[in-house]
Amino acid sequence: MTNSSNRGGSSVSVLNDHTGFQAHRVLVDWHRGDWWDKLQARFKELTSLPRGWDGYAGVPVAWDNASFAAKLIGTILPQNCPEPSLVPGADGTLQIEWHQNSFDIELDILGPNNVIATRYNLVTDETNEVHVETDFSEVVCWLDAMSEAGAEIEAA
Repeated sequence: MTNSSNRGGSSVSVLNDHTGFQAHRVLVDWHRGDWWDKLQARFKELTSLPRGWDGYAGVPVAWDNASFAAKLIGTILPQNCPEPSLVPGADGTLQIEWHQNSFDIELDILGPNNVIATRYNLVTDETNEVHVETDFSEVVCWLDAMSEAGAEIEAA
């Protein structure tokens, strides 16, 4: 049996088998480019990491963190934004990263609605860091600036 919900571009499926075991999958439903399928596979990989994956006591990315990250990506990314990298934290956290067009942008997903966002501008040597719970408007501006810089490079 499968129960699904769909909000803001991602869906969460709960699968029940005959034993009553519930398995969660993070589904990325948007189709903004070929990299969306890779992103979904990467979420699956990171939430399935074995204990000790880092050679120490690393745990897999927490499902709540992955689900929140998928919804966040679908909500805040501009249409022409480049593919992010997903990096696991040994404590079950997840980092979403872009290193493009003279910008480094990192969103450290500590938990749902608990994000440390950092932007480093390689041209101006300026660093910004904000703790974000619900208002990601500053991060959206950062992503827009990064995407616009990429469009300007392609046009030149």
